Amino acid sequence: MSSPALSKLAVNVTGLACLSAALPTLFWMPLWVTAVVLLALGYRLAQEQWPRLPRPPGPLRLLLTIAVVAVLLIEFRTLLGRQAGVTLLTLMLSLKFLETASRRDALLTVTLCYFVTACQGLLSQTMAIAGYMVFTVLLITLCLRVLNAPEQRSELRLGPSASQSFSVWRILRALLIPLLHALPLAVIFFLFVPRLGTPVFGVPEDAMEARTGLSDEMAPGSVSKLYIDDDPVFRVRFETAAPDQSQMYWRGPVLWNFDGTKWTASWGYSRVPAQIAGLTQAATTLRYEVILEPTDRNWLFALDVASSAPEGAQITRDFQLVSRKPIISLKRYTQTSDSGLMSRVRDDRSANLALGLPPDRNLKTLELGAQWRRETPDPSALVERALRKFRDEEYFYTLNPQTLGIDPVDDFLFKTREGYCEHFASAFTVLMRASGVPARVVTGYQGGYKSAAADYWIVRQSDAHAWSEVWLDERGWVRVDPTSAVSPDRINRGVDAAMRPNRYAEQPWLRDLRDRFDLINDVWNRTILTFNAARQNALLEPFGIPEMDWRYSAGALVGGLLLTALLVMVTLWWWQRRAPRDPMAQELAALRRALARRGVEAGAHLGPTELLALINLRFAGARHAADFLNQLNLARYAQALPSAAQVQQIRLLSTRAQRQIRKLPLQSGA
Repeated sequence: MSSPALSKLAVNVTGLACLSAALPTLFWMPLWVTAVVLLALGYRLAQEQWPRLPRPPGPLRLLLTIAVVAVLLIEFRTLLGRQAGVTLLTLMLSLKFLETASRRDALLTVTLCYFVTACQGLLSQTMAIAGYMVFTVLLITLCLRVLNAPEQRSELRLGPSASQSFSVWRILRALLIPLLHALPLAVIFFLFVPRLGTPVFGVPEDAMEARTGLSDEMAPGSVSKLYIDDDPVFRVRFETAAPDQSQMYWRGPVLWNFDGTKWTASWGYSRVPAQIAGLTQAATTLRYEVILEPTDRNWLFALDVASSAPEGAQITRDFQLVSRKPIISLKRYTQTSDSGLMSRVRDDRSANLALGLPPDRNLKTLELGAQWRRETPDPSALVERALRKFRDEEYFYTLNPQTLGIDPVDDFLFKTREGYCEHFASAFTVLMRASGVPARVVTGYQGGYKSAAADYWIVRQSDAHAWSEVWLDERGWVRVDPTSAVSPDRINRGVDAAMRPNRYAEQPWLRDLRDRFDLINDVWNRTILTFNAARQNALLEPFGIPEMDWRYSAGALVGGLLLTALLVMVTLWWWQRRAPRDPMAQELAALRRALARRGVEAGAHLGPTELLALINLRFAGARHAADFLNQLNLARYAQALPSAAQVQQIRLLSTRAQRQIRKLPLQSGA
């Protein structure tokens, strides 16, 4: 037997469920994917408004599916990555809805909506997305209710004139009760199922997918373009006293190699671990906790310089903090730093690497460096001379510098004299190398924003920064920030104070709202997204369970199933005792309650006829009550059971009668 055709209401609600499930993923997709999805959904919905629109034939739908998959392979070169897989699933959902014509098709489409909704967690795990996923699940469940209603009745109404059986409250209650039944089991799964070392959404990444942020390369403009990005990179809570903002240098990639334009890292130093055992001095140690957002990169961030490495990471010879695996999910780690550690680790072998320069590029800078070397042989004096040049001459700190040519350092030092931190760091480092002083570029973040809502710091992409390190024989590697010579406010008060001093000053309420919203996200991150195996074991230790294994996990799951079954049984028992099963008896009881609120006692012993006589005695013109009770009598004593349409009509009359009872004046009765 063929599946029944869909009503207009069922098609519209199914389309709304598809759109809600696909909407967040569209922000991550190429524009052509968004166009295909919206066109497919829109065309099928338009067919319900204009039935003359032709249904795409089967061969055309097959050809469209093949074309979409082919273009997807060209775009991503794979179907296995996170973004490619979610894109394919979203496209298939829209194409399936395009051919939906029967109840069976709609049920398959709605089931696919659940999978697409779950995929939203693969692309983002923020609290906002989690809340939106809950809303989408409710909407999809409402769609299932409509599809399973008798004949998918189109008279389903959600407005003020809706009947009581289809009121917003009853619909929400019908949707929420099953989800509340599943909630205890979900909590037990979350708390007691052994945590994976890698999150389930840590699937292979696509070559086409990349997050904004620092990279292991630096060219003019590569850091300044992050200034417009206010996304948080990490949040920090200090266990010891927080250092001054001017000393908050969050170390990232260290760049050694210079080709005349671009700086890159050295694999020989970025992967070899440093020998720092026994060199940490407790008096200078800072302790803090970092919650790092996913970056798809290997490096972690710590105050310059890290004296310990979290599990799964190491400190390299150039004092980068590098994870063995890319950070593809929120990472929480406790960190210590020792500002004097790097000078106690002697690394004389790096001096030659830190002097390399291309001999045929930036010739004016090379010539100036050679001149300085002859005139000022002392390395410390050379460093001060270069800083004095930036400080005393007309150099300007700006986010919109002029375009540089093939020799960017020469152009910056002798022509444009304006730039962002990467311009100053690059020019200073080249000038030092040309003067015979070993130097390298360090990228990372500087400063941060102290939240007014809680005691933690937020470091954003706009705090990206670049500085230099020089090798001084008597001191080792020493940090030098040439930007501070030109724009002290950038270092002492942050990038906003230097470039946008009135950004929040004119709207303090907006700054407070932003801090509170970030605090909510921070609580979400700390309690949900960073709940790992270590925190799970710590949760179980008070109960004498040293570590979660399959035995405890199986026991927790069985206990969770039993608890959930018990809650369902108790809820069903309470619900059966609370209200009669007969829908007409429910409406009669609701009318009695409406009378009781007006002070008219109508006992359960009164039938519809006696109840109508009582109402006519106490209220004049209660015609809706008369219509309701007469229809109830006819349906109750008819030869056949009332149809669904009759029950719906009686419920509508009951709602009208109750409203009329609330409004009519009360008369004194015998």
